Amino acid sequence: MVGDARSADDISSDDAPVRPTTALTSSSAVDCAAPARETFMSSARRYGIERSKATWRDRTFRSALKVRLGAILVAMVTEGMMGSYDTSRGLGWDAKAGAACGFVCRRASALAAWDGVHFTNIAVNGYEFEHQHAFYPGLPFVIQLSSRFVRFVTRTILLRNIPETCLANLAAILFNTITFALSATALHSLSKTMLKNDGVAEAAARLYIINPANIFYGSAYTESGFAWAQFAAGSVLEENTIVLAGILFGVATAFRSNGVLNVIIVLSHISREVFLTLRNRQDQRRHFKAARWIKRGFIALILVVFPHYLFARFGEARYCPFSIKVKRPWCQNRSWRNLFGLIPSPMYSYLQRHYWGLGFMSSYHARNLGNVILGAPAIAIGAYLSQWFLRERARRSAAFVKEDHQFFVSAYYLQLAVMTLIAATYMHVQVATRFLSTSPAMYWGLAHLGAKSPALRLVVTTYSLAYAFVGVALFASFYPWT
Repeated sequence: MVGDARSADDISSDDAPVRPTTALTSSSAVDCAAPARETFMSSARRYGIERSKATWRDRTFRSALKVRLGAILVAMVTEGMMGSYDTSRGLGWDAKAGAACGFVCRRASALAAWDGVHFTNIAVNGYEFEHQHAFYPGLPFVIQLSSRFVRFVTRTILLRNIPETCLANLAAILFNTITFALSATALHSLSKTMLKNDGVAEAAARLYIINPANIFYGSAYTESGFAWAQFAAGSVLEENTIVLAGILFGVATAFRSNGVLNVIIVLSHISREVFLTLRNRQDQRRHFKAARWIKRGFIALILVVFPHYLFARFGEARYCPFSIKVKRPWCQNRSWRNLFGLIPSPMYSYLQRHYWGLGFMSSYHARNLGNVILGAPAIAIGAYLSQWFLRERARRSAAFVKEDHQFFVSAYYLQLAVMTLIAATYMHVQVATRFLSTSPAMYWGLAHLGAKSPALRLVVTTYSLAYAFVGVALFASFYPWT
């Protein structure tokens, strides 16, 4: 989601939620540090070169799973030691479900703070209020499905009375733990396809595993599912399975609104294939083949943006029916300006501005200095890597990328540049760390530059681990870390 969101408790009385007009229906903390005991490049050299390449998927998956389980353990321990800033969280669970279930539910709630409160509530109760439409439906839908499995498991171990909200929290943690490990493997696979050096590819995957936004990949947030779908789509796209790539990119958009930025990736791939096809003048069928590429590319582009469009129309149908005279401010009448209703109302931008206070340069004021400092490293890294690679590409000196993939990788850096600009100017700036953490270009650039500079390796590793561990402790205790 482009933009930060606070918990429901943070919404002022002036911004009271608006109801729709119609009803709607085993690993230890020590183990988790194993992948980061050495700097990421030395580790990649050891495992990427000296060991069999046949097991790289298993190694990456296991490393990510260890980090994820270790972070969950640290979150639950620190929340128990520090206590929660939100003392109302979990009230009544002991009475409803018993002491054992209450203990489990309180620990699980440590990973369902901030935006996670909204996602789990939507999964349990549906979209009850207007402001909840700032949260995309991908994760709540998956939580609903996963809750059935969690309910079966908890009943098997004699925890029969767990409340629905607690089941949703547990389901979100389970889903994101698995998809985080899958996303690390998908990034490693994509990196091996794009980069010349397998060691750099593994270093990029390991950087992702210990990325500074780590806590959000195991809590009730959208980052893990979004990253997996996006990385997997990139690999599929490189195999020229265009429609399947569009479906996966569409899944990413169902998790987060910035999934629509993947149109940059699809357009770059299609344009390159069309250009190469038309350049082959020996092929008498080149125009037919180019037209076929364009057709498949158009279908893929529709699939990328369709979840965003469908979700917007869903909100419009609930709050802007023709039978209601007094409508929400963002509702619009059908006219030629919106192609007589074909273009949906700007609900999402209104919600971000009205409830979450987003706007151009809205984060830059004295009282928000701490948050600006918190997000500054990610924005600085994103800005530097974007201009660095695009400059290297212009000089035809991006030597760490395979020659036939340089145009495609350039699209990822162009996407990173757009994301960095949005994070720096429009979003709550502290969200930039997790917003940019889903870009593979971040990890490719840092892994390549880190191969040349031990000092940079140390700085990047220290930054990632410091943010990761501090974030786990603060987020789990409901302190500001969004």
